[in-house]
Amino acid sequence: MDGCTLDTEAERERVIKCLDAAIRRRVSEGLSLELCAKDRVGLLSEVTRVLRENGLLVTRAGVTTVGEQAMTVFYVRDASGNPVDTKTIEMLRKEIGQTMMLNVKKVPAAKSAKAPEAGGLAKTSFFFGSLLGKFLA
Repeated sequence: MDGCTLDTEAERERVIKCLDAAIRRRVSEGLSLELCAKDRVGLLSEVTRVLRENGLLVTRAGVTTVGEQAMTVFYVRDASGNPVDTKTIEMLRKEIGQTMMLNVKKVPAAKSAKAPEAGGLAKTSFFFGSLLGKFLA
């Protein structure tokens, strides 16, 4: 873990379990919802509220801002951990699609789409899992 050798079987097992858990946290399964909207205070709160009200669990989320544009990717499943049904997707399109662009992908891409670079504008990007890890360290 800190560059030292693992002397006992118990240490090896613990490291294997930690690595396995880390890999599972990184896997983005489920439906990928890509949202693009003008960045503003409360945007993430509004979107997560709509997802929650439609019975969806966020398994992973990534946020990128370029200038005034917020581009967010949510990986979601239903409340039971199952794939999201078509009816729920259509309800989301009706509710979220009125104020922001929504792109739905059934099979998430291995790499998240990069936002086009805008000249002279600040760009910020993070994954919530990474942010939580910084606080726990």
